[in-house]
Amino acid sequence: MLSSLIFFFFSCTQELPSRVKKEVLQEAQTKGFVDQNGMIRVIENIHKDDQISANELEVIFREHGGKDSSIAVEEMMKLL
Repeated sequence: MLSSLIFFFFSCTQELPSRVKKEVLQEAQTKGFVDQNGMIRVIENIHKDDQISANELEVIFREHGGKDSSIAVEEMMKLL
């Protein structure tokens, strides 16, 4: 079920339902924060690593992350 929700996440053109965002972030987060490695893991698991580069993710995490380049789950929910 999670893989079908994640497929929907990356192929949907409308706003994502919060349940989809929560499922994606549940897989990517550690202790309430999403780091770049966690997001890369999710993206690779759903075979969408050709859709966003590591450099693009780095920019997102650098601009929105704290000093350790992790983003709070609540903030990432807004970004999605």
